[in-house]
Amino acid sequence: MTTLDEIGDEFVQFMLSFYEEHPVYKDRELVLTGESFAGKYLSYTSRAILDYNDDSSNSFKFNLNNLILSNPLVDTPTERLN
Repeated sequence: MTTLDEIGDEFVQFMLSFYEEHPVYKDRELVLTGESFAGKYLSYTSRAILDYNDDSSNSFKFNLNNLILSNPLVDTPTERLN
């Protein structure tokens, strides 16, 4: 089973590999977008990216510009009551 924390960490590793293969994109702004359940996993993904950027041992920094969520599912039990 994969946790939301693991999804964030795996996305960071994927993006690092992507940038290694396609260095022309390294300096571009990164915008994460999604809807519904993305309210869960993109929050963890964004946190993983910010944590990676905060680690001074990493020479590369992601240029995370925006996180855009449309109709995000954040708190399922509460949202189903409404």
